[in-house]
Amino acid sequence: MIRACARCAASRGYTAEEETENGSNCRDYTPGIKISSLYELSEMLSKSDRVISL
Repeated sequence: MIRACARCAASRGYTAEEETENGSNCRDYTPGIKISSLYELSEMLSKSDRVISL
């Protein structure tokens, strides 16, 4: 699961749209990458065994 911060994506000109069939919600992103909020991040962190932050 790969997520991009909504604010970081927006500052680079990417905006979230309706989710596409490839699991992404941005046409310009690689399939499977989804733009999400910081609220989702805290939920994902609490459910994850390991996290890689770049």
